[in-house]
Amino acid sequence: MVEQAAVGSRKARRVLIVEDDEDTRRLLKIALRSRDFLVDDAGDADLAWQKIVDFLPDVVLLDVMIPGGMDGIGICERLNRTDSPVRPKVIVISGKTGDEDLERGRRAQADAYILKPFSPLQMIETIDWVLKE
Repeated sequence: MVEQAAVGSRKARRVLIVEDDEDTRRLLKIALRSRDFLVDDAGDADLAWQKIVDFLPDVVLLDVMIPGGMDGIGICERLNRTDSPVRPKVIVISGKTGDEDLERGRRAQADAYILKPFSPLQMIETIDWVLKE
């Protein structure tokens, strides 16, 4: 469920969290809402794609290993193939540290790649960074 953030006169930045671990989603939602982000979330790939279409996020936080029809990198690749004039920024989240995994994220044109474990502050700083790009 999307909850409004108290953002005054500036446009709220919209973040979609795609993560199958409910505790991680909850922690990120609390941290992001405390910084006036408008937040929605999905626990699997199928729901994630629907929320991307309906919620129109500025940033998508994509866990690589999620259940559903595709993984997080697959969602990123699909975003790059859409005809939408505005593509959300994508931050890939992964516990995989191998060169092959990092290269796959780069080839999918992810805007950033964060390794687990990470802190909520690190995620907020990364979101701020990709939105300034």
